[in-house]
Amino acid sequence: MENTGVELLISSTNLDFNDFSWKSTLNFSAIKNEVNNIGGLSAINVGSIQNVGNTAIIQPGSPVSSYFGYDITGIYQTAEEVAQSAQPNSQPGFPVFNDVNGDNQITPDDQIVLGDPFPDFTYGLQNSFKYKNFQLDIFLQGQQGSDLLNINAIESLYPSNSRRNQFAKQGVNRWTPSNTDTKWPSGVNPGAYGPGKISNLVVEDASYLRLRTLQVSYTWPTTKLSFLQSARVYITGQNLFTITGYSGYDPEVNSFGQSNARIDYSSYPLSRIWMLGVNLGF
Repeated sequence: MENTGVELLISSTNLDFNDFSWKSTLNFSAIKNEVNNIGGLSAINVGSIQNVGNTAIIQPGSPVSSYFGYDITGIYQTAEEVAQSAQPNSQPGFPVFNDVNGDNQITPDDQIVLGDPFPDFTYGLQNSFKYKNFQLDIFLQGQQGSDLLNINAIESLYPSNSRRNQFAKQGVNRWTPSNTDTKWPSGVNPGAYGPGKISNLVVEDASYLRLRTLQVSYTWPTTKLSFLQSARVYITGQNLFTITGYSGYDPEVNSFGQSNARIDYSSYPLSRIWMLGVNLGF
């Protein structure tokens, strides 16, 4: 396996006047991961999940633990479309699986790499603004180009029973004869949709931008506090907002810890935290 990339750290003083200053720190990291050799094997399937199956693959030429499954290209609209397809047992409202190898049937040989858990790059930007004794610190952090397998979306598309929590959009915006312009299947007999549950419908773009930390503080001049060496009061907010197209709670999550086969499976959202503090030095 080979990793290549670059890391960059830039610190700057953008403005510095008598009463006002602005300082910034930017960090940037990009990495490309590629499997070169797995001992003569063509591939290793990994990341088995109960009621789902293997979620990822290790194979030469791809990033390690790349998401592996089926490419869904649309929804069958009519019985005529079904009859002329590689899925003659489907119904209108069922997903159209891409016949990748062109053998006019949908089999495990039609699975492809759908994405990988490694971001194209990650970044962070710290800005500190100081005016007299007031200071404002803002830390933005994010990643671009990472994918994430949303098992919660799978359980919404293939519910094992009616009491399971499900995403509203898969139900409200499902295919019906009067709602045909949608990417979500009908929900009628989902066990008959096709050969596997891992598809491009549930491997999502996990790029995001997050306001990780915001802090406002005030430091009293020590000349006015003869009995103290220093005094500072601050209010800090953490995880105040996240801008992302990911449908789950947290695009940064990995439900199985540090596993490379990164998935989101009933994970908790990040807590939004507010803290008020005082630092005193005697």
